[in-house]
Amino acid sequence: MQWADVASLNLLTNILNDPSTSNLYVILAFRINDVSPSHPFSQMLLNIAESGIEFHNIHLQTLPLESIITLLADTLHIPLKNVSELSTVVFKKTNGNPYFLIEFLKLLYTNKIINYDENKKTWKWKIDEILRLEISDNVIKLLIKKIETLPENTQYLLKLASCLGSTFDLETLAIISSNTANSILSALKIAIDEELIKIIGNQNQILFNSKDNDQEIFKISFQFQHDKVQQACVEKIEAHEINRIRYTIGNLLLHSDLLSKNEDRLFEIIDFLNSGYTLITDETEKTILIELNLKASRKAKSSTAYNSALE
Repeated sequence: MQWADVASLNLLTNILNDPSTSNLYVILAFRINDVSPSHPFSQMLLNIAESGIEFHNIHLQTLPLESIITLLADTLHIPLKNVSELSTVVFKKTNGNPYFLIEFLKLLYTNKIINYDENKKTWKWKIDEILRLEISDNVIKLLIKKIETLPENTQYLLKLASCLGSTFDLETLAIISSNTANSILSALKIAIDEELIKIIGNQNQILFNSKDNDQEIFKISFQFQHDKVQQACVEKIEAHEINRIRYTIGNLLLHSDLLSKNEDRLFEIIDFLNSGYTLITDETEKTILIELNLKASRKAKSSTAYNSALE
């Protein structure tokens, strides 16, 4: 919910406050560190509380050692007492962060530090190697190392995709990368196999039966498996380069035929262009961007999205 826009929050508030709404149970997830008291979501919670709507906060903690012992015992099909030492080491390395824990276990398996013994029909691990393993306490750095093992073109596409957002579609990626649809799919299959991204919806079959001139292929959309993966991809880009890349993306999308297919993408394109406003030196380009912002503002106002219109 930390990323929700004001219009969506207002819609949700209206639905919850509507007397005719019944038999509705809503679960909302958000990062408390990203939601300040002045955040629109905080304001929404205050509004619904004042309306008498009952809600409960559940603060999710990191996993305690006991839960990690149970998790590893269930995963490896080994008695609890046999994974106690391994669990303690893993707990210290990951501080009980669930996502970090999963990625750390994948790393151990990939490096054959944890492996399955076919002869003894059981899992085994090298505790000394795990202890010696130099691993950052930052999951982002762990993911960056993982991303750096991928082919160069896959890394390049993931960096571009990370500038598009948590979700992205193949058509847009093809426009900004100048790659063919099938070459993109081929490169991203590796990232899918590594569980860094996933295909949204039931479009997996297209991966195995597609042609570059097949329009269905451009409808495929992807999502980063976790926002930490997207963040790791962004951090692979030099900080001073991000706004330039986003501005370039905006220009490429503006001069493509995307707007003729869907005028609502104007807001997305302008967001990219505005990122690089300070980079514009040509007065004509500045005027064009101002006119586009005015057009988007009027479009937002006509849709009663007043906050977006002001932005």
